[in-house]
Amino acid sequence: MAVNQEEYLSAAFGDERWWRPCYSFFVCGSPNETEVGSEPYQKQDLARAKELLKEAGYNGEKVTLIATHEIAGIGALGDVTANNLRKMGMNVEVAESDWGTLVARRAKKDPPAQGGWNIFHTTSGGVSVHNPVTNFTVDSGCGRTNWFGWPCDEQAEKLRYGYMTAPDEVARKAALIALHKRLWESLPTILVGSYVTPDAARKNIRGILKSTPIVFWNIEKD
Repeated sequence: MAVNQEEYLSAAFGDERWWRPCYSFFVCGSPNETEVGSEPYQKQDLARAKELLKEAGYNGEKVTLIATHEIAGIGALGDVTANNLRKMGMNVEVAESDWGTLVARRAKKDPPAQGGWNIFHTTSGGVSVHNPVTNFTVDSGCGRTNWFGWPCDEQAEKLRYGYMTAPDEVARKAALIALHKRLWESLPTILVGSYVTPDAARKNIRGILKSTPIVFWNIEKD
């Protein structure tokens, strides 16, 4: 409820030609796009979020947000979060570093006071996360060998397995919807929108391959 996707996207990615709000864990515009389950969270409500914090027993404990401005967009995402959490009355400590240090720290499972963390921001390529099988951000296995944050939700994993083993497309679609509803209940990660990276080339360049990373083979110059 603290999230306004437009606020994050404009801060991190600028011109709105390159971004859009998106409440799908499996990429808006992909064959697996669905926003089912996200409806209660599509409008920011800081006042209600503050009430929920109080109901949950939050009492001013320090929250450590690891951040970097070495990658400008990721730094901007952290700025938005820190600002909104402070508006809600949270005691936020921003641990600023270079990207390499952040990556090393986010792998630590220790409490923040011993070098761990509470919150970090990153981006993911759509080719990796558009499918429940390959989407590492929603892996909720409880062995603490999954992605950073190590979410644990046996029900979500059961539904994800149901998607993997569905016998046909109809069953697979039903499993996808059920899984997506559960992910918006368990929230293994918080979505802040979708963006694309623009690229440009001279008119006399041809053979550019469509690919998630930019590749430089197959290119010819007239």
